[in-house]
Amino acid sequence: MHRLLNRQPSTTAACTASLNAVRFANMSSRKVLPDISSNNGLSWKVFRDDAHKLIDHIADRHEAAEAAVTGSLCEPLVGGHWSGKADLSGMERVLEDCAATSRSTHDPPTTSPFSSVVEDVQSISSGLIDWQSKGFMSFFPGQLSPAAMLGELLALSYNHAGFAWSTCPASTELEFRVVNTMGRLLGLPAAFATSADSSGGGSIHPNATEGLLVAMIAARDEKKRLLALNQGQAGTSSFPFTCYTSDQSHFSVEKACKMAGGITLRKVKTILDPRCENYPLHPTTLEEMIVEDMMNGQIPLMIVGTVGTTATCAIDPTRQLASIAKNAGAWLHIDAAYAGAAALCPELRPIVFDGIELCDSVSVNGSKWMAMSMGCSFFFTQHLSLITKALSCGASYVPQPPPGVHDLKDVSIGMARPWTSLKVYSVLRCVGVDALQGMIRRHVILAEYLDAKLRAHPSIDCVVRPVLGLVVFRVRMLSDESNAELQRRLSAHRNILVGASRVDTRFVLRVSLAHIHLTYDDVDNIYIAISEELKKFESTAHVQ
Repeated sequence: MHRLLNRQPSTTAACTASLNAVRFANMSSRKVLPDISSNNGLSWKVFRDDAHKLIDHIADRHEAAEAAVTGSLCEPLVGGHWSGKADLSGMERVLEDCAATSRSTHDPPTTSPFSSVVEDVQSISSGLIDWQSKGFMSFFPGQLSPAAMLGELLALSYNHAGFAWSTCPASTELEFRVVNTMGRLLGLPAAFATSADSSGGGSIHPNATEGLLVAMIAARDEKKRLLALNQGQAGTSSFPFTCYTSDQSHFSVEKACKMAGGITLRKVKTILDPRCENYPLHPTTLEEMIVEDMMNGQIPLMIVGTVGTTATCAIDPTRQLASIAKNAGAWLHIDAAYAGAAALCPELRPIVFDGIELCDSVSVNGSKWMAMSMGCSFFFTQHLSLITKALSCGASYVPQPPPGVHDLKDVSIGMARPWTSLKVYSVLRCVGVDALQGMIRRHVILAEYLDAKLRAHPSIDCVVRPVLGLVVFRVRMLSDESNAELQRRLSAHRNILVGASRVDTRFVLRVSLAHIHLTYDDVDNIYIAISEELKKFESTAHVQ
């Protein structure tokens, strides 16, 4: 033992080195690698054949939907819900096989050609709402164009993370250029553009909710900083912050308040404004609520105005809201997810974006009314530096961007992100602004046409003036339950899915003209379906 304790360090090191040499020599020998070369799901040669067939399948399905008066939708509504009869048992068995852990090495799991995936999807198609059908008129459009699909496929083929300039400078800089271009097309002031001469800028998010959340986090952090500076409240972790919005605004405002944390949401009740025949947020009511809350110790953080509410496409008065926000020291965000696209048309811009230069941030979806497919929302702000200050993060393994360049990870919630700007670029280059403007103008004209026909019907009450592609109505003498039944019958018997909401506590039906290629004949068929179902239904329905 004494000899072991007194062994020379050099001897110990030599022994360790010798053992490591033997171990690493064994590790450096070539072991047999698992063979995956024959896997068709990893073969680009097989991909080429499968992709051609899939493109044909997709094009055939969409061409058939365009040719039909109304395309295939889904199982009919039952009690306000879809029956969910789609059979997923086959797909469930496949997933169970994938998850099985008791296979022997002599019985490897089998794989299938991609055509089997297409067949599996067709087997559950009765449980899929086809948002690209001419019969889909619920919610708002979720438009898809061939250019968007091809652009997304091309972007996916590169499959880079794209969260920092250092990982892919081209996609980073393309995003800022594409968003700047969209801002100019929408008529936004230069203060919303990313440039050396502006403190503002924009980015692309998966949805408008994330854009709102980003703005709310930045507003919260800046408000905390100002309170600490002006009132000496440094170190205070909790403030009684309040966010104000209309009772017609999207529920994403409530979600953003929850995610940002510690923010109370106050909804302003709307009433019919005879000047616009709709339900916008009333500035006086909002101002009175804010004054009362401030007297009770609340701190106004944000006002969220909406340009195109889901229920009635109401347009909140941005200019008046901006004045209230300035006096209260609150951030003004405008949710223009749907109707903001109308600003592509110069004649519609004053309707949707009056006073937009006074807001702090605005979101406009490319996925709804610009045929750019899901997962595309443009966010513009006059305070990009506050966004990056709130969200900036980094590590030693991520190099800093060059001066004047922002990492995309510092303007959004997520890190890795798809190359959405390439999809937008594809639509702008291949579809073009003229076609997008033409589609929007067609929908506006067709909505006014349908509204006029419905107003002429003796039993139908059009609840609001038709605005930007949306028509809202109810059957005048029928109960809410009976109006809901009419919605169900249109789905079950006519394959037309119209939306529903409540306005002034009343159940209303809403027709959102969504399909890119809708015509007068299509709208006539919608009216005929509504009037014929109503005629069959009125004799037995409960009269209110």
